[in-house]
Amino acid sequence: MKSSNGSATMDITLERLKQLNRQERILIGLYFYERLSIDEIAVVLQQSSRSVQSMLEEVFPKLFRDVVTEENFEVVSQKAL
Repeated sequence: MKSSNGSATMDITLERLKQLNRQERILIGLYFYERLSIDEIAVVLQQSSRSVQSMLEEVFPKLFRDVVTEENFEVVSQKAL
């Protein structure tokens, strides 16, 4: 799946973001877009740092699983040559 700018990874990630629940999207927003540390996110969400770390560990595979497939890798490798 490719976007109009040819970014397959971007499409996959956006599609997977849509599949996350509200709490998971908030967590990802705070971590990636607001660039808050785990400790800062813990304060915002009123959770322990360990809890936030655990939540991130559960969400990351949902976002990044199979993003780099063998087919994608071959295309990227050929462009680098």
